Amino acid sequence: MSESFLEKLRRIEEIASREEIETQIIKAKTPEGREIRFDMEKEREKWQEFYEKHNLKTDIPEIKLKEEQIKEIQNLIEKGYVDELAIIADELSYSDVEREMTQGYEETRTGGNFDADGGLATLDQQETPSASSGQAKKRFHLVFYKKVKELDQDPFLKQTLNKSPEDIDALFKQLEQEQNIKLQGLSGKDYLVIQRKFVEETETSKDIQDKDRHMDANRWTWCLRSVFLGGRVLRAYWDPDDRQVRLISYSPDDRDSNGGARSSAILEI
Repeated sequence: MSESFLEKLRRIEEIASREEIETQIIKAKTPEGREIRFDMEKEREKWQEFYEKHNLKTDIPEIKLKEEQIKEIQNLIEKGYVDELAIIADELSYSDVEREMTQGYEETRTGGNFDADGGLATLDQQETPSASSGQAKKRFHLVFYKKVKELDQDPFLKQTLNKSPEDIDALFKQLEQEQNIKLQGLSGKDYLVIQRKFVEETETSKDIQDKDRHMDANRWTWCLRSVFLGGRVLRAYWDPDDRQVRLISYSPDDRDSNGGARSSAILEI
């Protein structure tokens, strides 16, 4: 018996899906019908070039994702939660990343309890792997996220506004329970890299300090993966008046109508 048209179509789709997994390509359409395509080798080359351009010495290895990881990201694209990818070099220190990612800006300004909590040095101790810590193999991670200038420009991110880190963690847990969607926030290092990449791709004819080129020029973002020992959480944004990145730490139960979080899916490589 010859196969039907639908059976033939399914077989072709299965072959195409296997080929994408073998070639490490993630491809899916957003709810609006926009196709998102991540070719892992091309992404590796792009981000290697990005770090070299910014004088940050690192060597991104070949990326090999499992089938279930590829399907997870495809699902997140189709549900509208992610549409962009960053490769973060965990081995780079916060001070080096902050220095290079803010070239051309006014000097980064800190506030709240950031300095009292230990600042970038403490975040390094907690998040940057070292040979003595037993974390030396954790050198890179992939951050899949939604690329928007302001949090209120995305329906889901808008829900995080006026919520504390504790509230947002509860929102993520609810999403996992109801839809089996696993999301988390960004680290400070993630934020600095993504912020710079956004600037380099946005309104490039304008001055690098122009607010139109920067994420969070009107609101601010909780960096939920950067928590100080006392429990306070990092928040970051672009200050359009002083033309600088601001890094602040506040209590995990603090909330403000101008602040929320950028969600992400993290894959270790």
